[in-house]
Amino acid sequence: MAPPDFIDMNTREVTGVGHRLGAIAAMLQVDWPALRQRIAVAENGIRADKLGAQYRVEYGPAADAIRRKADAVPGRYQELATQATTAAALYEQADRDAANGFPR
Repeated sequence: MAPPDFIDMNTREVTGVGHRLGAIAAMLQVDWPALRQRIAVAENGIRADKLGAQYRVEYGPAADAIRRKADAVPGRYQELATQATTAAALYEQADRDAANGFPR
């Protein structure tokens, strides 16, 4: 719920959420590539024998699909962060513009 001085949006809270989402995005942008590399190293341990080859048939497509989704997550968090802080700033500017439209 918005505080009494705002109609629909608590811009302080929305801005705070935006900053937190941005911090998460920054962490993911650093951590995910390192984790992805660790996964790749572990995958090299899948044997090349008949059992390993069959495992790769099942594992490979699923792992690739998950990686594609996971690769996009840091950018999505950053996108949400930017949208949240931009929305709050636009709301505040529109509120000021509207207030300045009334005679004093």
